[in-house]
Amino acid sequence: MTSVSRRPVLVAAAVAVVVVAVLVTFVVLAGRDDSAARDAAERYLDVLSDDSQDPAALADLVSVGDPSALERADALLAAASERISDVTLGDSREVTTARTTSDVAFDRFEQVEVRYRLAGERHRATITLGLPRSGSDDDWRVVTPLAGEVDWNSASWGSAQLDLSVGDIAVTEPGRSTYEPDAQLVHPGVYPVRASVGPYFGSDETDLAVAAGTSTTPLPEFRLAPTAEGTAVIAEQVRAAFEPCARGTASCPATALVDDDELPTGWWHGLVRDPSVAIDGSTITLRDGAFRYASTGGERTVRFGGTGQVTLDPGTGEPGVAVPLHLERS
Repeated sequence: MTSVSRRPVLVAAAVAVVVVAVLVTFVVLAGRDDSAARDAAERYLDVLSDDSQDPAALADLVSVGDPSALERADALLAAASERISDVTLGDSREVTTARTTSDVAFDRFEQVEVRYRLAGERHRATITLGLPRSGSDDDWRVVTPLAGEVDWNSASWGSAQLDLSVGDIAVTEPGRSTYEPDAQLVHPGVYPVRASVGPYFGSDETDLAVAAGTSTTPLPEFRLAPTAEGTAVIAEQVRAAFEPCARGTASCPATALVDDDELPTGWWHGLVRDPSVAIDGSTITLRDGAFRYASTGGERTVRFGGTGQVTLDPGTGEPGVAVPLHLERS
């Protein structure tokens, strides 16, 4: 009996399976069109990077769980001194899930690499777009935006919370403790931040660069200087520091300058010239002050200078002066 080989049949079947697999793969790949998602990404990035465009337009391009957070970020972006530039799209790929706060149901997600320049440095990040269920190609939305986070309420100076503003926009929440983290969504950009403590201290604008994909961006150090009102309040507190002298030597800052004399009752005859007050940070410098006092040898005048420290009321930020002042003859 002649034996018939089955090998050609098996080989033909294997080739057919491979061909079918290739065709299926081709059909799947050919069916994946990321152009609509990339177009949506470009529209989104155009608004972020072009300072002639109103950031409010992002509301129609981004889907997040808290629209008010996006509105705050949009308002800050309008006040930014620099937006991202030199923006290019990299590779894109379809993903099955996305880290998003949006409560919209999506059928597809597309992740796109983004490269951009900010504050003289190149950055790379990714954004994720979603196609809402039953949506058309025009409905792609950014669900994981290009964003960083800033905890504006974490800034303090001494015992007082700093009030921060970006341009004319107040970004701190009055009454919130600096120990209560409250990171806010912020679009990438350079933001001019000004700090103050009530009407008493203020700083010049300091640039804060916020890059995308970073954890909470650390706030810069602010160098505060007293306002005219702050200087006046501290000068008044310096004068008040000498009031105990009229009641005796206890708690009187001038006592250290006259402790070589025997002082009679009623020895303090008061300030004859208020010291000038200069404030650098929390340090107070006194110059050209003078007081008069009575000793057993007669009435005398002492010229003095010295130093002190600013204190702040944690609730109101109103400044005071730590006692005692440290005086020296001049």
